[in-house]
Amino acid sequence: MGAPSINGGNATMNHPVKTFQQAPPSSSIRKDKNAKPIPVYQVSEEEEVERTYASLIQQYLSVLCHDNATFLAERMVSFRPSPKAIYLLAMCHYRNGSVKRARSVLLLHGIRGGGGGGRRNCGVGGHHSIPMMSGGGGGGNDDESKENVSGGTTSNDNHHSYEEDEKIHSAMKYLLAKCCLELKLYGEAEECLLGDCREKFRATTTTAATVAAGNGGNSSKAMMMNRKDMDRWILTTTPCPIPNGAAGLNLLGTICRRSNRRSRAIDYYRLSLKLDPMMWT
Repeated sequence: MGAPSINGGNATMNHPVKTFQQAPPSSSIRKDKNAKPIPVYQVSEEEEVERTYASLIQQYLSVLCHDNATFLAERMVSFRPSPKAIYLLAMCHYRNGSVKRARSVLLLHGIRGGGGGGRRNCGVGGHHSIPMMSGGGGGGNDDESKENVSGGTTSNDNHHSYEEDEKIHSAMKYLLAKCCLELKLYGEAEECLLGDCREKFRATTTTAATVAAGNGGNSSKAMMMNRKDMDRWILTTTPCPIPNGAAGLNLLGTICRRSNRRSRAIDYYRLSLKLDPMMWT
């Protein structure tokens, strides 16, 4: 192998030169006629406005400007009574200390303790029951009337992901349970968190209580076995069927503790810790 020659300070190595073939123009590439076009999601003007409202509301909540956040949330619900808007309005009332009003907003829009009825009136498109809010920053009047707004289903509504709807629905259930707990409505608070969960468990499991009742067995023992089975099912189901997961289980523990059911409260606290080891209090 020859040594490199130096010409004008530049070293030239005796290596073979690699040539690269230029890629053909895109027009010459054969296209598959059966290939489906990739759908491009275009954000509608309504969704842009809703996102702007949501961002501003969360911004003012973070700096403890609750009155201003409530005012914007009222405008957001008036513009488009989506589940997210309803949840943000209820959250603003809750943060502002108006727990009864937060509960009323959620109940007016169909959020209930159980039976899966929470989505009856809070879906996008269809009919919504909207409380009439005042324009002031204080959060409106205590007497809230209903106004029926009918909206057709548009193509943009179909882009609403099922996971996002489930997440908002779960958050609304959790917030309603918090409101009921502070108002000492312990039975209603527990039903908010366990209503849907019980129905899902019954639909997927043959309960020991039913078997025992059919065979004339000990119903109290069967009920205890059923409770343990349900606890196990809660831990192994993904996503967790309890609203807000570990936080919801922790809240159930608090509900049971305040209603003098210490043993069951300990069970829920333990379940909460298994899902989230940092949920200490």
